[in-house]
Amino acid sequence: MKYDPTMRYLGVNSKALPAKLLGFRSEPRDIEAVEAALGRQVRKVNVHPDGNSADADAVRRKLREAARILRGSLSPAAPPTTASPHVARARPETTTLRGPTPGWTPRGTSAQTSMQLTWFDQQVMAVLVGCGGWNITSRTKLVALAEAHGLSVQGLVKVITGLSEYAKSGGPRLGVAELTAGANRVPYLSPTPTSLPEIEERPESTTTAEPEQDAVWSRIKLPLLFGLVTLVVGIVAVRFALLPPARSSPKRTDQVVESSGSVGAEPSRSDISKQQPSPRVEPRLARFDPAPTFLGDALPVMAAEAAAQCADLPGELDLLARRITVADQPSEAVYRNFNDIIQTVAAGWMFTDDSTREALGRAIFEVMYAAGDSPSVADRLLASLAPPTGPPADPIEIWRGAWMVSMLQRIAARSDLAPTMIQRARAQLDVAFEQAPIDLTDTRTTQSAWLDRTAGLLVDVMEFQAQIYDSWECWLAAQRFVGSGERYNAALMHAVEAIMASATDLSQAGPSVNVLGRLLSLANFQSSPVVRERVRSLFDDQQRIDVADLWVMTSLLAQSDNVSWFGDDLVLPYDADWIFRRRITDRIMDRWPEAASTIGALQNVPRGLPVDAALGSRWDTAMQRLLDRPLSSHPQQLLEELLMASWLNEAALRLVADELIVARDLIARVEQAIESRTVPTRLRGSPRTLRPGQPIGNDAVWAVAYEEAGRNPDERLRWLGTLRNSAGTDLGPIDAEQFVAVVYRGSPREVRDLAGLIVVEQFGTGPNVALQMLNQFADAVSNNGLSETIGRLTGRLLPGQRSESWDVEARLALVEHALSLRPGGGSQLDLLSQLVTESYSNREAALRGQLHPALRSRSSQEAAQRLAEAWRDRATAAVAADPVPGDLPALARRGATRRRLAEGPIQQFVAAQLAVLDLIAYITTAEQPHQAAAGRELLSVAALRRARLGHVFAQAADVERTIIAFWRMRISIEDGGDR
Repeated sequence: MKYDPTMRYLGVNSKALPAKLLGFRSEPRDIEAVEAALGRQVRKVNVHPDGNSADADAVRRKLREAARILRGSLSPAAPPTTASPHVARARPETTTLRGPTPGWTPRGTSAQTSMQLTWFDQQVMAVLVGCGGWNITSRTKLVALAEAHGLSVQGLVKVITGLSEYAKSGGPRLGVAELTAGANRVPYLSPTPTSLPEIEERPESTTTAEPEQDAVWSRIKLPLLFGLVTLVVGIVAVRFALLPPARSSPKRTDQVVESSGSVGAEPSRSDISKQQPSPRVEPRLARFDPAPTFLGDALPVMAAEAAAQCADLPGELDLLARRITVADQPSEAVYRNFNDIIQTVAAGWMFTDDSTREALGRAIFEVMYAAGDSPSVADRLLASLAPPTGPPADPIEIWRGAWMVSMLQRIAARSDLAPTMIQRARAQLDVAFEQAPIDLTDTRTTQSAWLDRTAGLLVDVMEFQAQIYDSWECWLAAQRFVGSGERYNAALMHAVEAIMASATDLSQAGPSVNVLGRLLSLANFQSSPVVRERVRSLFDDQQRIDVADLWVMTSLLAQSDNVSWFGDDLVLPYDADWIFRRRITDRIMDRWPEAASTIGALQNVPRGLPVDAALGSRWDTAMQRLLDRPLSSHPQQLLEELLMASWLNEAALRLVADELIVARDLIARVEQAIESRTVPTRLRGSPRTLRPGQPIGNDAVWAVAYEEAGRNPDERLRWLGTLRNSAGTDLGPIDAEQFVAVVYRGSPREVRDLAGLIVVEQFGTGPNVALQMLNQFADAVSNNGLSETIGRLTGRLLPGQRSESWDVEARLALVEHALSLRPGGGSQLDLLSQLVTESYSNREAALRGQLHPALRSRSSQEAAQRLAEAWRDRATAAVAADPVPGDLPALARRGATRRRLAEGPIQQFVAAQLAVLDLIAYITTAEQPHQAAAGRELLSVAALRRARLGHVFAQAADVERTIIAFWRMRISIEDGGDR
């Protein structure tokens, strides 16, 4: 048996007539019905399980060929007189007048130059001309024609009467083309219409048979009626034949664009004022009642409960890390507990504060460090961080996935974890993003990319998922958390594009158009360059975006209160061709608020970010006094210049954030330093200046007593307590050697833990104890407790104890701690360096909306690198038409090259400084495009100036001064005066 794919996909024989293939029971009436039927049949093929097969392609080609045949039998200019049932349901209140309605003809005046015939009028004239006037054949076809358009015989009489009135009013004679314009429809008119069964119930519409009633009045009424109609037709014919041809009138430049796609030229203002008034053509809008939008659950109960538990989870994670460390193969309970913790954190992370999130991140990394030496353990742990795949079955999965990809990105970007763990994390990211390239240097970019991918999955299940509105609400909340401004606008327009590219009919009321309406109401259609370009791309993408979907989108914008500039004349007709589609695009782009003239835009551009007038004036004065001072050649004075400039940059951040108390203190420091010509290094809240501890009593007494205690744990604990009460803040060399041996190798564990507590609380400033901690470190029994003790003693954040870099980091921390307690170890340069590190950490906190840094940086170069990452996160939300000094990918490449070429910590610090300078220049010129030339000049002059500086400290100070100059360009000081 021969296989018929058309029967499989559509239930219709492939040899059926074109109308049957498209689902018509009779011949279609107009082109609009053909297009609607083609769309319905193609969608049936697309949603079939085998919709991507070769047979499906063949069926789609056959459908398009059938539509082409039917369109060829219809006039391309035929407007729909009666909307199809599908259009009537989907597009309420979309009827528009394309000319005079049937039965109405405007009376002629001296200003009239041409007659406007509707499509129905042309068909009537064609029937009369083709059938040789008024006879039984023409009457039968005219009644069938009227029934096909939903008109009764009385309506048909009104049409013919209207034509007669036009002839009487002195209108011009019509040509042959106008009289026969509807002739190609006549052969398809059935003398006995069957598509409208209700017409058969009306006696006046059944004119295919001669009347056979015997009533006298009926025999008199019908001849009188037909005689009257014959008289009217005769008058019309004589009038059209005798009138002279109309004079040709000038071509109008404001032609109304019909739905078939004919396009006229744009009129000028002078031409419009000279034209005669014409009947007003109402634009057709897609109207919905109520307006498309939605409101879902923005606070899932599960997320609120999880957030309340997050504060206690760092302690549980530390316990899991210890259990993984001491066990060769952790039990299943360890993996279950870790998975439960991950699920809880992933559900509630959006409602936790910054410090809690940082603590959770550090605790999770400790677990990863503990498992670093065992690939099987690492794989089991990372499996808990695998984000959900496929459409989210529960709205909370959107938040979980966004957090999980951020943790995987952080793990993949680390260099101190085991290579197998990093490789596994990157593999899981590849699975989550379907092998798409991922930026491993930016957590927020990774989260935003995953949310954009999730938007496409939500669109796929839009029409049949029960909790779809809650899912979109969670998606919007996550996008707002990831970033605002242009990053948020880009995410909204990405979701809009996904909805419009889907196969859903947006003219039908439902979840798709409701979500589309909400997204359009949230996007910035006033001043966002991203939204403007994405709208242009929607119109340009003719392969994926259908014109009917653009009709719905532009209709929603025209009816939106948030987009007041989008007029009804910008609505794209649902059947416009590509020429008119391009013309509407240009018209929208020209009317976009940001498309104003450059001069007008510059006149209305604000000077910059507003700040407090009084403090802003003080900041400006201090800034000018600092920049007027020449750079010194002494290293200490150069560091002081760098520190003062960093304080001013931090003050600018605090002024913009309206943190006036902190800003006032910073400005006061700079003013004091300029007046006294020295920087105060002992500041409230500054890094501590360590004072070396002093031993009390005779050396070796405690060591002998502890040795005599033997293996008795109670005696050992008693002598440790005695040491705590009588030893002072340091020990002698012999006692320090014995005590540190207990810290590192004491037994049992209670003795070792107590010794670790004493060394941190009492001997943190003891030079002899610090030296012994360094000397005996090679013989220490490493564990998590010891790692915590060294970290608290030195004030350093160490990696996990099982990390490959733990030994190096711990030894380096002990070396620096011992050096800082030596005579002269805490020099002025060290103190200034610590203050610079503190200032950079505070600037990062201010940029992230925090009063204090969540994580202490171990060095100045690390603090500068963290600050650059914070500025990079901020820069992703800004879009620059003319980026200075380059776009973000170019800036990332420049930063990577500088870090690779930098040698030593000071050059690494300057490399991070330059990254900060590039990013703040990019953001400043993006906020104020008219400053692009000035910003480019400022960077060029600064580069030449740094090339002449010989000392690296001088280059660092000059970079910091250049950052100040960009801050002066970025902020607006009302009473401070402009330079």
